[in-house]
Amino acid sequence: MEGYDQEIEVLVVSEAEAAYLKHLDTRKNAGNAAPLKEGEHVLIHDNGSCTTDTAAIIDGKEAAQGETSYALGGGDLDGCILKVLLEELDAKYGAGNYAFKNPGIMRLILRMAKEKYYGESGLEEQEHTVKIEIKRNGKAEIYKFYFSEEKMRRALEEIPVEIEQPFADNIEIGSWKDAYINGCQAAKEALCSSFPEGKPDRLILTGGVSVMPEVQKWAGEAFGIEAERDDTPSDSVAYGLARKAMDAMAEAIEAAKEKEKEAAEKERKRKQEEERRWKELEKIGKELEYFSEYGKYGFRNKITKEVVIPCQWDDAWDFSEGLAQVEAGGKWGFIDATGREVIPCQWDD
Repeated sequence: MEGYDQEIEVLVVSEAEAAYLKHLDTRKNAGNAAPLKEGEHVLIHDNGSCTTDTAAIIDGKEAAQGETSYALGGGDLDGCILKVLLEELDAKYGAGNYAFKNPGIMRLILRMAKEKYYGESGLEEQEHTVKIEIKRNGKAEIYKFYFSEEKMRRALEEIPVEIEQPFADNIEIGSWKDAYINGCQAAKEALCSSFPEGKPDRLILTGGVSVMPEVQKWAGEAFGIEAERDDTPSDSVAYGLARKAMDAMAEAIEAAKEKEKEAAEKERKRKQEEERRWKELEKIGKELEYFSEYGKYGFRNKITKEVVIPCQWDDAWDFSEGLAQVEAGGKWGFIDATGREVIPCQWDD
């Protein structure tokens, strides 16, 4: 940015790593499944709206020793649920004989319906009716879409998932379930070899999608270890990023304090040296007297008469408190015992 020269440090933290940072918080209200123990080998599997990210943490270190990321998330599952709805509408009215009143927010409506179905615990599975506004024959009407266990199963296991972003060349997509399990297996192959015994001590699921019992089951089976779910999965990444930001801020404050301390010490030494130098010059000045030669004034040692500052001024006075008043071109100023102009000749007598 033009005119902006402030140096900015940017911290890049993956979603899975951020979720892990939350689990380092041992406070009771942190929402963690169980406090992490020192030196544990942990696999964090973050199931978000757009991606599924996995991080391997060795010996409880804060930085991930390996990570994978696949462009499969809850948003893609919302697309599968939308396909189930479209099939139902096509069967009832015929393809092309209806339109959504607000097509741009259909996925959002179905996501909210999915979240209501699973609830906060993921164990509720509340079947309910979603009111969908459609237009048919030029008239608006309400279609009641019953959000059931069977429809959710079909969206997960039968409907082909469409991935909007590149997924992975070596992973078969198929249904959302197929893509998810294959992604877990690919992450296992990529990361688990980094653990001392070839597998982690714990598998922790985070992210909003991990509230789904199916996801917990499939992840556990794919990684070969029982999956633990974060008590507050939706805020894991945000919580971890906030913790990282607070840690970085604390470090920055400490660094700033240290920098201020160093600057203060440097200034103290500078003043100390300046004072020492000034006293030395003041002492030298007491040993000097002004004298004239060929109409110009300079300074010499009072005892040895050795010239210390050559004659170059039109007039001069003896040193007092380390300074001597000198005249040049009708203007007066002050010099120190080395002949350096401390205050340039600029004042009238």
